[in-house]
Amino acid sequence: MALRMECVQGLHDARVRGLTGIYTAKGYTAWCNPDGEKNRVHNDGYPDVTVKLKNEDSYYVFGVETADSITQAQAEAQWKDYSCAFQHWYLAVPAGQEETAQELLEDNGIANCTVVSWNANEWGGYTFSGLPGV
Repeated sequence: MALRMECVQGLHDARVRGLTGIYTAKGYTAWCNPDGEKNRVHNDGYPDVTVKLKNEDSYYVFGVETADSITQAQAEAQWKDYSCAFQHWYLAVPAGQEETAQELLEDNGIANCTVVSWNANEWGGYTFSGLPGV
């Protein structure tokens, strides 16, 4: 579970569920583990979102962060584990935080991760940018 402020856990969980919904709407099978839930294991871990690629035995794996959890502590506590557990994975961060996230990945020697972003709008919705396969 991420090192994030409790008051933004709902924001994180909404993004996790939203990302899962994007892929299921496109015909993928996808699972999510919001708020520390352990709904679907993948390679002995519980990533925020796991998406099975169509007609393949491969997966997209996502970690979703909020602005307060893009930290050195989070990189050490979770991102390094992801980098060992998954051949390649994606880190979804708030728009404008991509550079900070990329620097933390590089500072921690994590090279098998691609940073994607999410952006909230004034109506309470959000969009993701840079997602693979959609």
